[in-house]
Amino acid sequence: MITQAEDWKNKYVLTASQAGKIRFAGIIHTNQILAVNQEVFYINSEDEQFFGEMAISQNSMGKIKEGQEVLVKLKSYPFEEYGMIRGTIIYLSEIPKDSIFTSVVNFKVTNSSDQNKPILLKQGMMADADIITQDATIFQRLSWNVLKAFGSN
Repeated sequence: MITQAEDWKNKYVLTASQAGKIRFAGIIHTNQILAVNQEVFYINSEDEQFFGEMAISQNSMGKIKEGQEVLVKLKSYPFEEYGMIRGTIIYLSEIPKDSIFTSVVNFKVTNSSDQNKPILLKQGMMADADIITQDATIFQRLSWNVLKAFGSN
């Protein structure tokens, strides 16, 4: 009798190894047949902190370090209207995968942008990011470009 109950549970009940909120991985219908190991949902812990994953090309890797500030522009919230979310690089991979390095960005504020407009972060949101590799004024940056132009001739 116990074996039959365990078999039924293994066949018809989805269980998770941790507590949290369920986020469905797609649309699920009543009586839908699921494949073995099919992703049905994800579980987010209640105290989960949002973070960003950033892909960094080989060409940019030399200037990027942990601790640098990142300006994140979410595609779902136009930065011209909502502003940007500020973050800090807290991890930088040592080895590339398919010529791309991975970094993790910890967001400083997760419910509003630098313009204090409300932003609702969700898993899987896409964004563009600018990494501040060196603090400099606009005049300094223009000077570097002029010197670079004259130096290359």
